[in-house]
Amino acid sequence: MGIPFQHVGINVSSADLCGGAVGQVLAAALERERVPLTHVILEVTETVYMGRGDQAIRALRADGIRVALDDFGTGFASLTHLLTVPVDVIKIDKLFVDHLEPEGVSVTIVEGLIRTAEKMGIRIVAERIETEEQVEQLRAIGCTLGQVRVTTSMLDDFAASAARDGDNDGIRQILEEVAASTGMGFVALARVTDTRWIACQVVDQIDFGMSPGEELRVSTTICNDIREHGNVVVIDDVAGDPEWLSHPAPSLYGFKSYVSLPIVLADGSFYGTLCAIDPEPRKLAGLAKVSMLKGFAERIASILSTV
Repeated sequence: MGIPFQHVGINVSSADLCGGAVGQVLAAALERERVPLTHVILEVTETVYMGRGDQAIRALRADGIRVALDDFGTGFASLTHLLTVPVDVIKIDKLFVDHLEPEGVSVTIVEGLIRTAEKMGIRIVAERIETEEQVEQLRAIGCTLGQVRVTTSMLDDFAASAARDGDNDGIRQILEEVAASTGMGFVALARVTDTRWIACQVVDQIDFGMSPGEELRVSTTICNDIREHGNVVVIDDVAGDPEWLSHPAPSLYGFKSYVSLPIVLADGSFYGTLCAIDPEPRKLAGLAKVSMLKGFAERIASILSTV
C-alpha cells in the first residue's frame, strides 16, 4: 500500500503516570526491541491534570516520549492547562465529531481548537469518524488526521463486496468452530488477490483489531504465498520453524502460531484463504487437525460458491 509506519498509541491511566515508572519501563522495552521512541505515543485522559499527572507529562516529553490527550473536550482539561503542560497531540472527542454541521457550534469549537493547536505546534486528531460527510467537514475546517470507524458505505466496491460475501451466519459459525477447536485467537476469511488482502469475516478474541472490509498489505501476508502456490501452511511455533522464521508476517502481526488454507470455489477459481493466528504456540500440525481444518475450508468454499 506504500504507507510508511507511523506510530502505535498506548493508553495509560493517571495512576500509571503518577507511579513514575512508565517512561523508564517504556524506554527500556523499546530499546530492547530496537524500536525508536518516535513510533510510540502515550495516550492519556484529561484526569491527568488532577494530582501529579502534569509533572509526569513534563518528564515524559523531556525524555522524548510523545503524549496525546484523549477525549479532549469532555472532562477536566481546558486550553489553559495546555499553556502550562502542553502535549503533542489532542484527540477531539467523538461528541464534537457527531455534531458537525455547517455553521454549527461544534464546527466553531473544533475550528477554533485547530487554529489554536497549530500555533502551539500540537497535532489534532478527530476520533471515531463514521461517515464520508464527517470526513469532508473536517477537511474543510483544516483537520487532516482522524480515527475512522470503517463502515461498508465507506469502502470501495471490491472491499464492500468482500465484506458482503462474509456477512453470512454459516461462515461466521465456521470461523467460531475453528477458534474453538484450535485455540487460535484470531480467525478470518480473507479475499486474496495479487494486489489485495481483505477481511470478509473475522472472529477476534485477542483484540487484533480488524473488521470485515478492512485490509492488510498483501505482500506482508503468508496468504500471498498460498495464493501463489495453493499449499496449506501450518505453523505450531514460528520460533522453531526455519521456513517461516524470516518471513515479515510473524513479527509484523505479532503471532507465534499460524494456519492458512486456500479457499477454492466450485468452478476451480481461487477466492482467498481461511487463516488464523495466535500470539502463543499451538499444536496444529497433526494430520487429524489439518484434515479438520481442510473440511472447514471446503464448507466455506461451498457457501461462497452458492452465493
